[in-house]
Amino acid sequence: MKRKKFWIGFSITIAVVLVLIIVGALVFKVKTVDVEFRSRVNQNETNLSAGVQAQVENYFKKGKNILFYNTDSDVLEVERNIPYVKVEQVIKYFPNNIRVYISERIPRFRIQDSNSENSWYILDIDFKVLDKVTTDELTSKVVSGNSNYYDKTIEIDPEYLKIESYIGEFVTGLDAQKNNLAEIVKGIYGDTKDISTVLKISKNSESQNFELTMKNSGSDSEVGGKILIVGTNNLKEMVFVGIDCYNEYVLKNAEIDQTTVTIRVEQSENKYKVFLVTPDSEEEIENQN
Repeated sequence: MKRKKFWIGFSITIAVVLVLIIVGALVFKVKTVDVEFRSRVNQNETNLSAGVQAQVENYFKKGKNILFYNTDSDVLEVERNIPYVKVEQVIKYFPNNIRVYISERIPRFRIQDSNSENSWYILDIDFKVLDKVTTDELTSKVVSGNSNYYDKTIEIDPEYLKIESYIGEFVTGLDAQKNNLAEIVKGIYGDTKDISTVLKISKNSESQNFELTMKNSGSDSEVGGKILIVGTNNLKEMVFVGIDCYNEYVLKNAEIDQTTVTIRVEQSENKYKVFLVTPDSEEEIENQN
C-alpha cells in the first residue's frame, strides 16, 4: 500500500514537472527583441545605417528560453560585426521580451597604418577599431551617403601607438598609454563631438617627449603651434595646463604667429613650469603647484 502511494505521488510529481517544463518552454520563449537608442548623434552626421536597430535585433535569438538565455555572446557578436554600435545594456522582461539599449560609438582618434601611407584606422574613446579608411575617405565630407566626421578626430602618431587589431576589436596591451590618451581626449572633447583644437598627438622627433600639434585659428586642418610636455609623470594634468596656457597666451594674442610658437610644460619637483617659446625668445609664463 505504501509502495503504491509512493509511486502515485512520484508519478504526480513527474507529471507536474513535465507540465511546468512544457508551459515554461512555451511561455518563457523569447518572442520579441526591442532595440532602443540610449543616445545617438545627429541623424545627419552619423556612421550608422538607417536599419541598424534591425541589424542588432537579428543577432539575438528568438525562441530561446529567457530563463536560461545568456546574451553575452550575442553582445560580442553585435559589437564585433557592427563596430559603431555600443551595447549599453540588455534587460530581460518576463515572460518573453528582451530589450537592448545601444549607443553610437564616436570616432575620436585616427592612426595611420604603419604599412600603408594611404590607410587610416579610426578608433573611439575606448580604443575600439571602428573602421579603416583611405586618405580620400578621411578628408571627404561624405562617405557612403552619410555626413562624415573623421576630420574631427585627433591624429595619433603610429610611433606612439601601434595598431595590431582588426575592425571591431579593441586595442590591447597598451593600458597605461591608452588610459593617458583616453583621459586627455575626454578632457579635450568633454562628452560631446565638438571640434578639438588639437590636430595630432605624437612623440617629439628630437626629444621623444609628448607633443601636441594644435590647429591654427579659423582652420580645421592648418597646423598651428605646439604643446611640448617634458616628462610623463602626471601627463594628463600637464597636458591640460599646456592647453590652458596655449588658449590664454597664444590664441588670445593676435601678435603671435601661431605656426611658430611652442608652449613647453615641465615638471619641477611639485610644480609645473610653463614656457612660451618662439624662434626669437623663451619666456616663463606660469609657475604653479
